[in-house]
Amino acid sequence: MFDSVSPLDPDVRRAYLARLDVDPAPPSVEAMRLLVRRHAEHVPYETLWIQAGEAWNIDPYDSAARIALRGRGGYCYHMNGALSLFQLGCERPFSFRTSCEVFAGQA
Repeated sequence: MFDSVSPLDPDVRRAYLARLDVDPAPPSVEAMRLLVRRHAEHVPYETLWIQAGEAWNIDPYDSAARIALRGRGGYCYHMNGALSLFQLGCERPFSFRTSCEVFAGQA
């Protein structure tokens, strides 16, 4: 299923990690835990763009570019889609339950 997913553009990846103040690291539970924590600290949940009449899609690549290059946030589909692109290098992509366990320190 994940074989057909394209890697995240290297410039977007670098900008995304810079926004989160995270250094590139090999895939691991610790790296994902840090990424999720920093994402929650640095990327706002925002929906004012809806009332402003802006139309955003939920494509994970577009969401990652908006977060990394335009300093925006988004709602759950944008946040989760963008974060999912970082876990594709893991041997076993994190499920929602696994991600919650990692964030809670239970993994």
